[in-house]
Parts: sequence; C-alpha cells; structure tokens
Amino acid sequence: MIESNFDRRIFTREKLAVWFAFWSDAQLRDRYRAAATRVERRYIQAIEKEVAGLLGSTGKSADVVQPLMAMIDGFWLQALLYPRSFVREDAIHVCLAFIAEHIGPVGKNKTPPRLPRRTAASSLRLSA
Repeated sequence: MIESNFDRRIFTREKLAVWFAFWSDAQLRDRYRAAATRVERRYIQAIEKEVAGLLGSTGKSADVVQPLMAMIDGFWLQALLYPRSFVREDAIHVCLAFIAEHIGPVGKNKTPPRLPRRTAASSLRLSA
C-alpha cells in the first residue's frame, strides 16, 4: 500500500498539482467533498484493517495509521513544492521504516528498511 501511494503512474507532478488545487478550491471542494471523503475513508479503513491484522492484540491501529497518513500527505506536499530534490524511493523507505518501527518488519524478506541517510542533496530537506 505504501508503494501505491508513490506509484509513478499516480505520483506525478501534474496529478499532485490537481490534488492540492482540488482541496484548496472551496467551491470545487465543497461540491465533491462527500465523494472524496468517502473514498479517503474507505482507503484509511483498509489500511487500518491491514495494520490491525499485523498488530494483533498488541496495539491500536490508529496509533500507526494516523501518523503514517500524515507522513504520506506531507511527502506529497514536499514532492509538489520541491520536485527537483524529492526522491520518491526515500519517501517509501521512510514510511516502511516507520511501519517496521511500530509493527515490525513486513514484506517478503522481513528485513526492516533503514532510513535513508540525510545528505546535502536529500529530498527530505526543506529547501528547493
């Protein structure tokens, strides 16, 4: 699910611009808000269900999903604001490292991802 948020077919500069324009245009947003909110809720519920299954009885899925969704939204905004320095693979690794830290390693190899090292060229810095 993390990688789908940053899929090259969806995660494009044009689609990011449209997505943020949609949420900033009050008339458009109000007209379509209910439909967009339903889709977003279903997506979050699917993630919460998946996380709850991974956590078992050891924790509350919202404690993982809410900050994870905020992180993904933040990466989308960073990609829009800093397209030259943003690296989608870094965002994916940071999200997977967050999940590994709170749930444990997931995926085929069960090896927890490591956070990318920050460098002067890092996409995660707040400069253009």
